[in-house]
Amino acid sequence: MAWVVSQGRVCNARPGAANRGYKRTSNQFPRLGISARLLQSSRVRIYLLTLVLTFGCSKPSLAPLPAPAVAYASDITEAQPKLATIKLFVGAVEMEVEQALTQRQIKTGMMFRKTMGENSGMLFVFNRAKQQGFWMKNCIVPMSAAYVDPQGRINEIVKLEPHNTNSVMSKSFQIQYVLEAPRGWFKKNSLGPGVTIMTPKGTLSQMYFP
Repeated sequence: MAWVVSQGRVCNARPGAANRGYKRTSNQFPRLGISARLLQSSRVRIYLLTLVLTFGCSKPSLAPLPAPAVAYASDITEAQPKLATIKLFVGAVEMEVEQALTQRQIKTGMMFRKTMGENSGMLFVFNRAKQQGFWMKNCIVPMSAAYVDPQGRINEIVKLEPHNTNSVMSKSFQIQYVLEAPRGWFKKNSLGPGVTIMTPKGTLSQMYFP
């Protein structure tokens, strides 16, 4: 697996502001150089009122910051070394998995790996829960993936097809862990949504966020 936003505010003119504007003299508009006689023109009064409302009561719009570039893993050209492993208890079934903990490890995942053990997998740990999406760029091993919530419960299980560069998004926005296993492993062991994943040190949160 490879792991894959102007604001402005305009205030309202105070009651009677327009009327007060009509009585102003050239001494009150020195920078504009407008005479008192010229101020009697209705068009000029409307123009000045527009200037006051536009520049006196509005906050300039701020251009949105450019979106960060998406990391497409183009810099990954080979499989990463075997990662540190941990024993997991998926329901009553025990399995050994590699732990993808850093951004680089998560980004690389199972890329360029040619095999995956029958009772092994890879656990991806994220700093916070959100909607997750996994794709299969440069991955040749068909897999199943469990999207897991912060409490360690499996929310859903999806299929990951080799070389598929379309992200398979989770339905939930509360996914903090993803467990990849060989295709069909969860079904073979009668494991599905609702099953809790534990570690020798307790829950996933106790293990990774004590």
